[in-house]
Amino acid sequence: MPNDGIIKLKINVDGLPLFGSSKKSLWPILMQVDGDLRNEVIMVAAYWEGEGTESVTSDEFLTDFVDEVNGLINNGIVIDDRKFEVRVQNFICDAPAKAFILDIKGHTGYSSCHRCSIRGERIGNQTSFRKNPKEETPVNRTAADFLNVVDPDHHRKRNNEETLSPIANIIDFDVILGFPFDYMHLMSLGITKKVLDYWVNGLPKTAVNKGSSKVKMTSDDIKTANTVLLRIKPFTPVEFQRRCRNIDEFAFWKATEFRQFLIYTGPIVLSQIFFPHDTLRWKMYQNFLKFHKIGRLLLGCENVETNAVEAQKMISKFLKEFEKIYGGDLISHNFHSLTHLPEDVLRYGPADNFCCFQFESFLQKVKGFVKQGNLPLQQVVLKYKDQRLAAVNLTRNEDIEFFKRHSVDRFAKLFISDSDLSHYELYEKLKTKEFTIKTKPKNPIFQKREMRNSFVISRNDDICVVLEIIKSLKSNDVFLVLGKFEKKERFLKNYFKVEMAHFNERKPMLFPLNCIKSKLFAMPLTDDEETFATIPISHICRFAAPE
Repeated sequence: MPNDGIIKLKINVDGLPLFGSSKKSLWPILMQVDGDLRNEVIMVAAYWEGEGTESVTSDEFLTDFVDEVNGLINNGIVIDDRKFEVRVQNFICDAPAKAFILDIKGHTGYSSCHRCSIRGERIGNQTSFRKNPKEETPVNRTAADFLNVVDPDHHRKRNNEETLSPIANIIDFDVILGFPFDYMHLMSLGITKKVLDYWVNGLPKTAVNKGSSKVKMTSDDIKTANTVLLRIKPFTPVEFQRRCRNIDEFAFWKATEFRQFLIYTGPIVLSQIFFPHDTLRWKMYQNFLKFHKIGRLLLGCENVETNAVEAQKMISKFLKEFEKIYGGDLISHNFHSLTHLPEDVLRYGPADNFCCFQFESFLQKVKGFVKQGNLPLQQVVLKYKDQRLAAVNLTRNEDIEFFKRHSVDRFAKLFISDSDLSHYELYEKLKTKEFTIKTKPKNPIFQKREMRNSFVISRNDDICVVLEIIKSLKSNDVFLVLGKFEKKERFLKNYFKVEMAHFNERKPMLFPLNCIKSKLFAMPLTDDEETFATIPISHICRFAAPE
């Protein structure tokens, strides 16, 4: 429970198609508590459209929810004899769901930006949100503007009248700033997927900038990219739910694969096919590196304010370059929305703190609750109730879990005297709320890919491999025995390149667990798996939003 006595709720609303043979969807209302290290998603309500029924309005869908939330805000909630205040912190939704619950224009509408007054223009066959020097500078929308319908073009009409969503009635909730942009849909499923489409399939036939037709990869480029992805695949750490498939199969990728390509593997893969001697390709690569850097900055858990300011400047450069390379008609709603994302990071912390990944994962579980076409809503409710009861009974309070205890080896004896050995336990694996670390295999005959969960970076910026995990029985402190790479060099700005030839486990070091800055994603740069590009895993930090 929060120490400040205020429970801040993060709400998610999205449609979930249950059957391939029907357009009807289940609409759950999901919730998380900000700062909950368990990242537990709770289903508050669900609506099933059903066959033969008309589409639901936001009034019908949300009025009961808003009334209940306002009751909690007014009266608070008592948990374990302690009273807590309740606040709605934000709604985390994709663009279509946001448009539905707020009764505003969809993302293809001219006045569809929820954050500012920019007006899209029709260029060719696309609605573009590029900066138009002929138009007035867009101004930020405010909650008062929204409630007073200052911009009627931004609101949907029902019975020829502008409507206000029930969300506007939530007490002490800013209906503008309370809807941050979700980087999962905006950056991963949005911009990254769109750019990959241009590279693999070429620009749309309706694109205005015909001179950029050379952005399409050749068959040899695709083959090379697939080879690099295949080489990296076995080294993917356990924190990634999926491993990237071939680049020409991007249309079937999930959001986690697009995120992995953008934040981690993309710069390595593209460095093998985009070269300086090809002017256009090199500009494309440099443009993607800027987008990669923006993602790293917005996800970073340290220096959040500095990162957000730097990202804002880089977004401006990225969009200008993108327009020159691909054409201004392709600056869609997602590209414009990117300019507002740093503001949300300043308000709510790193972008992973207000994204849809946790909610989307939960929705897939909900989909699995339905086993037949009859009474799907009842199936979901009953199955969810059973799972909630089971989850409550199995809740663990440990911050760190240990696995595969074993006897003392040569590394531990370097730091623990024989008389003290009984006060320590040794393990091969530990799991925290954020990451999993495994020790380097002790068998001399092992494949380097078995080290994929062993690379870490210390707070001194040393690139290391975990050799031993030690737990003190007296203090419960956790220590790591580390082998260090004696040499490292910068690679593509955000990466460190290391070679196994420079790995030294003859002089191991002992570090407390809290002296580890991050776990690393180590990607082989060569087929012999002797040289690696390492980069911190940045999408797994969790903390409460700043006050």
